[in-house]
Amino acid sequence: MNAVTWKARDANARDEMLSQQSPQRPLWTVPKKPREQQWRLSNQRPRPVSPSLESTLAGLLERWRSETALSSSLTEMILHPAYQAIIGLGPPVVPLLLRELAREPDHLGWALASITRENPVPASDAGDIDAHTRAWLKWGIEHGHQW
Repeated sequence: MNAVTWKARDANARDEMLSQQSPQRPLWTVPKKPREQQWRLSNQRPRPVSPSLESTLAGLLERWRSETALSSSLTEMILHPAYQAIIGLGPPVVPLLLRELAREPDHLGWALASITRENPVPASDAGDIDAHTRAWLKWGIEHGHQW
């Protein structure tokens, strides 16, 4: 058999397989998990923040800001090791990041989005740090965070 024959045979097999599929559920859909099984930060109760976590975050933010102060590249800022370490601190740091945003608007939305797996910022506000800050602070209030 040559390559053309193999392709025709594979196409016939594919068509036959597709015709046997249930019409209610195409091949490319993935069933969603029940809502209660989905991980959601908003379902967790806020935990008290430890002083060591606050000092760790303060040190990382200071290092990140000082080492990226002259950078205009958002990619360079968010790939900085200190910024990645902030993301690695996980959900307990969310109220602290919100407090930091309320104090001084900055490019912390990417970290919040990575940790919470949510993004409350509309696409129309791309590039507007003040709009990002307002959206994240509103999100924090709606999800019961206190800072």
